Amino acid sequence: MEKKWDIIEILKYCRHDWLNKVQLIKGNLELGKVDEVKGIIEAFIMESKNEAQLSNLHMPKMAELLITLNWRGLPFAFEYEILEVKKGCPMVDEKMYNWTLSFIDCLNQSLDPLVSNELKVILYDKGESIRFTFDLRGKLLTKDLIAPFLGECPASAALCINECTTEELVFDIEWKCEI
Repeated sequence: MEKKWDIIEILKYCRHDWLNKVQLIKGNLELGKVDEVKGIIEAFIMESKNEAQLSNLHMPKMAELLITLNWRGLPFAFEYEILEVKKGCPMVDEKMYNWTLSFIDCLNQSLDPLVSNELKVILYDKGESIRFTFDLRGKLLTKDLIAPFLGECPASAALCINECTTEELVFDIEWKCEI
């Protein structure tokens, strides 16, 4: 699952993403849907601000993972949002990165690839800790891998499951920012 990205590959994916965005705007302009274009541009601005905030968290491994996750051919669409995170938590970057890779591996083996699955991650600053809320919508073929994985929380984190069905999985994992 871990991938080493070189600069040419990153630029290729970025160029592809931006070309898709420009084509979306062009198509809506040709159809005369100016209000739709304004909404699309506003969404792009929010996405760029979100990416800038993520890049400034001093958590380079997590930033790389979250930014490149949709490029990995996984059975879910991915998005993230940064809410009120000012400084990040560099001390847990490696741990959170490895934990998230393992979780994604579980999802990769558990999700129905024929269904539209969506995963959203929201980051919150909690003072002495950082919280990641994972919200999965779609279809789990089995919870045999997910349930045991979520049951074994890393020592420097606390995990709280809010919902766990075959169609929805919502949980928080909060990492203490060790000094």
